[in-house]
Amino acid sequence: MTLLKRVQENGKVVALVAVLAAAAAFGVTMTNASAQSPRATLPSAAPLAASPHADGEHFSVDAALVGPCAPNAECTIAIKVAVRDDYHVNPEFPHKFTAQDAAGVEFLGKDPAKKNVFSKTAGDFASSDPKSAVLTVRFKAQPGSPTITGTLKLGVCSDQNCMLPVVDLAIPVTVK
Repeated sequence: MTLLKRVQENGKVVALVAVLAAAAAFGVTMTNASAQSPRATLPSAAPLAASPHADGEHFSVDAALVGPCAPNAECTIAIKVAVRDDYHVNPEFPHKFTAQDAAGVEFLGKDPAKKNVFSKTAGDFASSDPKSAVLTVRFKAQPGSPTITGTLKLGVCSDQNCMLPVVDLAIPVTVK
């Protein structure tokens, strides 16, 4: 066997080990589809670049301030998920947005220990049909133009597999 052929075969083994390690890091288990279920859960690619809009494989996300935002009054951001193709919003996944601290911003999440977390389990996530959903982020802020940043974790599925995308969002808001 030539050295080049050995390197190519070892490269395949290294790539397989890397995929399995990534799956383990995401807490994903691979199963024999014919023995258990026709669906396999796959880890998603690297997080998308932070902005108020993201296009992912089979989905898009748009985040924006809902209405005007007055200083020290409750304000709302709607994070809208739209699913394309033969995929749908996974109704069983614990969809969640974790906001990062921002100067002059107080997050109003329902968990007293984690006011910056907004989730399906807390009642912040609603889906009116299989192809769309909205996650609501509530906050109060000082006058100015802060940018609300954070990470959205969601699940979108087809009959064959589920994707668990991680989307970094940066939502500019005006408080006046």
